[in-house]
Amino acid sequence: MEASMGGLVLTKGTRHLIKHFQKEFKGNRLDDLRNDPIDGTTTLIKDVFANSAVDLLWLTNNVKHKHSQRQNPADMKCLLPDDNSAGQAHLEARWIYFLTASNKATTTCSLQQIIRKFGTVFRLS
Repeated sequence: MEASMGGLVLTKGTRHLIKHFQKEFKGNRLDDLRNDPIDGTTTLIKDVFANSAVDLLWLTNNVKHKHSQRQNPADMKCLLPDDNSAGQAHLEARWIYFLTASNKATTTCSLQQIIRKFGTVFRLS
C-alpha cells in the first residue's frame, strides 16, 4: 500500500488541503473551534487540541462541528476537506494515511508536533 500512496508534497491535492485549513482556521469557523464542543458531546474542541496525547489522526476523525460542509458523507468532520476534492479522488485517503502513526515512513512525531502548532498559533489551546 505504501508504494501506491505517493508522497505528501505540494500538489493540487495538498494545495486543496491547505486551502481548507486556511478556511477552517479563520473567522467564524476559528471562533467555533475556540468556543464550541465537539458535535454531540460536551468536550470542548480547544481542550482536545491542547491534549498532547491526542494525535492528529484522532483529531481529524473526531473533531466534528455543524459548520462543516461535508455532504458525502455528512459526518461533520471539519478537519477534512469539504466534498470538492479538486479532482483528487484519493486526497482524503492519502491525508489519513500520512496521519496514521503506524506509518513510520510518513508523518513523524516531530512533523505531527509542527502541524499541531497551528492550534497554538490560532489559540486553540
